[in-house]
Amino acid sequence: MEKNITASNKTNIGPKPITITFFQALSSQGKELYHMFRKAMAGYVLRRHPVKLIEQKDYQMMPTIMACLDSDVVIFDGSIEGDCKQYRAALEMLKKLDHVLIVSRTILPVNFEGIRKGGAPGIIKTGASEYSEKMTNEDILKWLLNTLEHSSMELPRKLKMNLPTKKDYVINAIKVLKVEFKMYLDSLKRSDKDEGVFVSYLSRYSQFYQGEHPEEPFVEELFASICEISRVSKDKIWYFPPGNISLEFMTAQRGFEIASITNKFIENCKAFWIYDTPDYSSSWWVYGEKISLLMTYYKKMEQCPNIYVVKPFQDENGNWKFDLTKYLTIKEKINFLPKLSSYQLRELSRFYINSDPNLSAYELVERMRKLAALSDCFLKTYIKLKKPFAHWIAEIMSIVSEMDERKTNEMKKFLKQIQSIVFCIEHVRSYVYTKEFREKYIIECPICRDASKKQMNPENYMYLKEKYFYHVAQSDYQAIMKSVKQGNICDVKLPCGHTVSVKYNGVYYRWWTVKSNAPTGPDDKFIETVDSISFC
Repeated sequence: MEKNITASNKTNIGPKPITITFFQALSSQGKELYHMFRKAMAGYVLRRHPVKLIEQKDYQMMPTIMACLDSDVVIFDGSIEGDCKQYRAALEMLKKLDHVLIVSRTILPVNFEGIRKGGAPGIIKTGASEYSEKMTNEDILKWLLNTLEHSSMELPRKLKMNLPTKKDYVINAIKVLKVEFKMYLDSLKRSDKDEGVFVSYLSRYSQFYQGEHPEEPFVEELFASICEISRVSKDKIWYFPPGNISLEFMTAQRGFEIASITNKFIENCKAFWIYDTPDYSSSWWVYGEKISLLMTYYKKMEQCPNIYVVKPFQDENGNWKFDLTKYLTIKEKINFLPKLSSYQLRELSRFYINSDPNLSAYELVERMRKLAALSDCFLKTYIKLKKPFAHWIAEIMSIVSEMDERKTNEMKKFLKQIQSIVFCIEHVRSYVYTKEFREKYIIECPICRDASKKQMNPENYMYLKEKYFYHVAQSDYQAIMKSVKQGNICDVKLPCGHTVSVKYNGVYYRWWTVKSNAPTGPDDKFIETVDSISFC
């Protein structure tokens, strides 16, 4: 069911209305947001066009597809409130089109985030804002209105496709795919590069850190210099809030899941700043940020951000100052970044792609494990039989070959690789599909880590092989979880002899896609709730 409200006092003669389809959350706050937005749109004129607001309450796949293809703007309220019925209409395409505005009052599922950021709480902090896991309807409405007026919004949209019935969709499936892919490429071009700056540092050097502070200056004291040198405002400085997720007790998959989120900010920023404190090199998290920088370099070296390394030091009078080193040329950058073998580069790509919450197909992992259990002989036979699938993809891609030459060349390179039996076997047997990667929890001894003062290397980063990393059996983890959920602080004795304390850290959410209007998640749910533990 949908309701149309044309927010214009003009006659039918004049510019064609800009259509906005709104998928509201059915909680009381969700309904309030819709009515606030509807009131704001009354008489609203956007780019000299009246606005037509469509309230969409038919939470199924087809209305979502229709809205994405034919509306100028789609607003989806993804707040985790009540039964989250709106997620029956949630599809992958919502995350990949820049005319779709995903908003939320709560933290979104880790794998459900739109191209346009700011309409929901995020895990990345800016230099001009406090970190918060909540947004108000007033915050969201302000962001929506600002976004609609932003010059990067193409309004009205030029590329549309009107499919009034489900039958039309079935008949024109290839045409729909072509239009959807063209919209996706156009969205990527408009959001290809952000003029922001990413700051890599250790949490204990933030003024917001809850524990004991070192004597060195806070990272926030660099922000004025960053603004001046990189020519950005403070709201374009991105950094991980201290003690939020970095202290979570997690699996390798969860670690790379978070690393893949920061990776997106890094590959889209124009400058990468490192606060090079004495213990900087020992952290898995900041080493991962440097790896993300390297991955960006290998994707397209001219898009690799400029690198600035700031080292704090005391002068003869005991005053703290900063020494700045710049890496601006391609040669300077590659000499600074970690070195990877071609295999490590491929394996890390698999880690990121299969951990990226917006790319990973969780439901396919078990299938890959079954394939990995086959002998090389059977696996080669299976791959040969599946080769036509790669050619089918190539045929689909040829439809859009004229759209973006660079991306088409990348796809051809990818297709060539997947048609190689060697690469396919290597992929199937990757560590990323193992139970250890996805199910074994890892605990880090901070005392041993700080004492080692050892710089990490790619192999130890990828497989968490440093001596201060320990695997925790699933049964032990479940016992710890049971204890902390009862409100207890749990002390964990490590093989090194040290003890770490952990506590309950609330929940995070994971979205499971819809197939034939049915959920694919555990217990037939669209939204999976995952408990988490953090170090004290």
